[in-house]
Amino acid sequence: MQEQHKALNPKPTLHSIFLGVGNTIYNAHAIEPLKDLGFDSQRVQKHASKLLVHSVNYAARHAHTIRTLSVVKFHQACSG
Repeated sequence: MQEQHKALNPKPTLHSIFLGVGNTIYNAHAIEPLKDLGFDSQRVQKHASKLLVHSVNYAARHAHTIRTLSVVKFHQACSG
């Protein structure tokens, strides 16, 4: 089975997709790599939008976690 996989895809390829900020999707960095993967234009827009929403949600969770940790450290420093 591994031999079949190697025959189908001998070298894995990393596809970087960069998203913008402020609800912006940059064509050269997001749209074109998705087109290169074989998506049609409608699917490209759909997936680029989903990726953008996912990245914004991840950034918000990350910021919330950092804020929570700093509050906990502050309270520990005040009480200790």
